[in-house]
Amino acid sequence: MIMNKDKRSKQSAIPADIDALLTERQRAGLRRVQNFGWSLKFVRGAQSASPVVVVENASGQRIGVLSHSGDLQFDPDIALRA
Repeated sequence: MIMNKDKRSKQSAIPADIDALLTERQRAGLRRVQNFGWSLKFVRGAQSASPVVVVENASGQRIGVLSHSGDLQFDPDIALRA
């Protein structure tokens, strides 16, 4: 397996201004899934108009993506690095 170099360099996986980046529905969706033990793992493309918000369950065994409407998608169409 080829490991890609981390492209974030010294950027945080979760931007400090996360509330400003998320839609109101995404913020509500994040609070909802946090009530079930999920947590924010990282935000990809935070500088773009539509960042990808990735969350993981408490055991770290499952990930999901919060859509713009705040819904949790369990089979996201994104590539993850190990």
